[in-house]
Amino acid sequence: MSTGQQDEFVTIRPRQVALSRPADARTTRPRISIAMILTAGAVALVLAISAWVFLYLPSHVSISEPTAATTAPNAASNATPTTTAPSEPAAAAQPSGPAPYEAIQIERERKRAQETLAGFVKLQIKLDEEMHVRDWALDPFNDAQQLANDGDALFTKQQFDDAMVSYQKGIAALEALRAQGDARFNDGLRSAAQAIDKRDGAAAKAALDSAAVVYPTDPRIAELRGRTQLLPQIVELFDDADRAVERNDWRTALTKYRAIQQVDPKTAGLQDALRDAESRVANLDYQGTLSAGYAALEAGDYGAAKRAFDAALRQRPNDGAAKDGMSQVEQRATLTDIERYRLSAQRAESEERWTDAVSDYDKVLVADSAIQFAMDGRARANGRALLDQKLDAALGDPGALSSDKTFADTVALYKGATKIAHPGPKLTNQLDRLEKALAFAANPVAVTLMSDASTEVTISQLGALGKFNRKEVQLRPGRYVLKGSRDGRRDVRLEVDVSPQMPPVEISCRDPV
Repeated sequence: MSTGQQDEFVTIRPRQVALSRPADARTTRPRISIAMILTAGAVALVLAISAWVFLYLPSHVSISEPTAATTAPNAASNATPTTTAPSEPAAAAQPSGPAPYEAIQIERERKRAQETLAGFVKLQIKLDEEMHVRDWALDPFNDAQQLANDGDALFTKQQFDDAMVSYQKGIAALEALRAQGDARFNDGLRSAAQAIDKRDGAAAKAALDSAAVVYPTDPRIAELRGRTQLLPQIVELFDDADRAVERNDWRTALTKYRAIQQVDPKTAGLQDALRDAESRVANLDYQGTLSAGYAALEAGDYGAAKRAFDAALRQRPNDGAAKDGMSQVEQRATLTDIERYRLSAQRAESEERWTDAVSDYDKVLVADSAIQFAMDGRARANGRALLDQKLDAALGDPGALSSDKTFADTVALYKGATKIAHPGPKLTNQLDRLEKALAFAANPVAVTLMSDASTEVTISQLGALGKFNRKEVQLRPGRYVLKGSRDGRRDVRLEVDVSPQMPPVEISCRDPV
């Protein structure tokens, strides 16, 4: 195209478009696609203006002035663009519309207005879809939307700053509604919780109904409604617990409080009441344990008493009453044991069971080594136990009386035993038997010995008898050992019990070596 020719210049008239909901739309939900339309339009417009300003405008300018139809803000959206024939050479042409810098400023104002509108739409959606504003503030919500519609009207007139101001007023109105809704919701939750704490179901329900108008699906609403429905059961349990407390039945009260804890652990005042009841029941249990321990102590059942005081001390290790009870158990048990062993030792002495008596006195001394009767009794019983053992030994082997030394020792034993005052039946019997054994052993008897005149014969207690064919010796009744020896013959050893009128005894070495 030649620069000397007059180019055609097309004037595009703006279309009036409502960017927000009309003010009278009060019952239907707003169309929110305007944000996407405006954003896309803004991007396209910026690109078009930039291309026009920098590419087309420098070489295509018109000197014709815009007509009234091209600047009217309320022109029909389908108006046909008009053209102006060139009347002057191209060098004298003037651009129709804003200058480049002014166009950029206008576009920036448009973009700011659109961004402000986007903020309005975002708040509008939240209030309408999340906070159900139409159920509790329909008129103020419509008034705020009308401010946006007013801004739309200004926007279509390209009065972008004024449109932004109107949008901002709408945002402020919506912000106030959001704050009002949040306050209503939070106040309702708080009032419901307070009513539940006071166990006022009707007030709790009313407060929750008010809060649910704003956020009906909030999980806190469901939780508090559930607690509200449990209030009749909780009130009944509290009444039962109060009656139990009045009659000092803390175990029943504790059962009721624990039932409330199972129903609703968040119940106001429950934890203090529960701790108080648990403490009182624990104290009752402890006192019962102490009482059982002292009762067993008085009854002499020291094992049961010790178990009771042990249980009490496990609960309260430093409790004085339990410590004192345990001390009494130990003292009385010791005294009882001492008395029991004393009686057992006396019984053993009376029955001449001297070894058993020594054992009983030893047990007393283990409990208390300074008890005098136990020390004296042990010495007495131990002496009698040794005497008893010696008497039994002498009576158990009368043949040993053949030894002069053994005979003399046994005589001395007998004489010493006869000096014991008040001998019992056992000692008397032992002395009688020993006396007879000594009398029998005291009278020697004639014993005839036979040999072969070649065997050397010796006899215990007497010594060597030499070789003989026949020899008669006087021996005290008892046990003797005869030994024979002969050269070339095996030695002979013969044990003989000497008694009166016994037959002759033959001893000879016959077996060759």
